Amino acid sequence: MVAEDSGGRAGASSWAMMCEALIAAVPKLPAGQTLVLARNDAFHSLVHRIVAGDKVTKSQASRRLIEALEHKRDSGTYPPNQGKALDLVCTDIEKTEPDYKAVKEAAMAAAPPPGTAKEAPPLGEVPMLADTQVWIWTDGGCRQAAGVGGWGTMIVHAASGATLELWGGTQDTTNNRMEMMAVIQGLDALSQPTHVELRVDSTYVRNVATKWAHAWKQNGWRKRDGEPVKNQDLVAELDRALTPHKVVWTWVKGHAGEPGNTRVDGLCGRAMEALLRGEEPAGQERHKAPPVVLPDRVSPAPPT
Repeated sequence: MVAEDSGGRAGASSWAMMCEALIAAVPKLPAGQTLVLARNDAFHSLVHRIVAGDKVTKSQASRRLIEALEHKRDSGTYPPNQGKALDLVCTDIEKTEPDYKAVKEAAMAAAPPPGTAKEAPPLGEVPMLADTQVWIWTDGGCRQAAGVGGWGTMIVHAASGATLELWGGTQDTTNNRMEMMAVIQGLDALSQPTHVELRVDSTYVRNVATKWAHAWKQNGWRKRDGEPVKNQDLVAELDRALTPHKVVWTWVKGHAGEPGNTRVDGLCGRAMEALLRGEEPAGQERHKAPPVVLPDRVSPAPPT
């Protein structure tokens, strides 16, 4: 069995490209033992740990590799019905292949350029925002009469369009607490420091994060008049969640047709409806492409 594939993208790391290469190869791997040739001991270690069932937390590219390999490992056999488990063995290609450099140069010369039929078709024109790697839309709500609250978050990777949606809820809460929880959950879903544009319809959350939290923290989580900060537990969590990231805040008018805001409002409602039915309110979904039209490069100005 012989299969070839290639691809690439601008601004990617060597680690990400090694992960992408193995992700593309997984569906084509034969049954039984498979030799993976690479030039990175850390990558070898990662693959062995995934196959062994160890918990691994890495970059976005590594997480996609983990998902692909765990699926094959947990299914027991691959390909189906052949009775042989997938067993990956890694080795350093420079030590096993003396002519590695010459082979690499020949392969690069023969490889089809990115954008050929072998590569996944583009998702369409995805605008790249300056200093922004992901968009995060958030929303929170509360039905006081029913005593339930919900939150929704949508994370969109600007370059690829890959999307993660999260939602959840709780009893006996407030609108502001759910708004903060949505932001916290979105930021905590990021595995590494990231440039983020947060698109929120809550001026309260934006003001807490950009105007008030720093002074409150310096004052022992008390306001200027000495009174304890309301929602102190979540304000402190919001401050913690924001710390690793470079965040741009964009206010969007709620319930005004902005696609991302409408989407997370629906997730928020889904959580509250689940609570009212006595069901688990939390959930998540992944999409290969954004389920909404992405914003233009220029964000709307915040309210005065």
